[in-house]
Amino acid sequence: MIKENLAKLSDFINEVENQKPIDFLYKQMKKLEENIGSDSLGSKLDTNNFSIELNSFLDFYKKKGVPDEELIFEIYQRLLLLTKNNAIHSYAYSLGLKPSLYKDEMRLLFKGKTK
Repeated sequence: MIKENLAKLSDFINEVENQKPIDFLYKQMKKLEENIGSDSLGSKLDTNNFSIELNSFLDFYKKKGVPDEELIFEIYQRLLLLTKNNAIHSYAYSLGLKPSLYKDEMRLLFKGKTK
């Protein structure tokens, strides 16, 4: 069962990576909007974690005094990365997989893309 779920997760990760970034972001933002009113624990955790990470990122760049033009690009890049992470973690959670089981897949996907 675990191997089957890891295979499903691997397919999902490939699907996430092959989507057009803007389409993927749009779809995931809509999903997060829907989760805000949800009573599901997984949905609440996803929305809360995503919000905390994004706010932390914005605070970091604000303090650095990065010019707005550069900040917009950095926000887009970070938003894409956070959204991909969030989607993958949510899907893994729905399959009953713990992060320790799929962290190698995540590392391969995001290799060289994190700061």
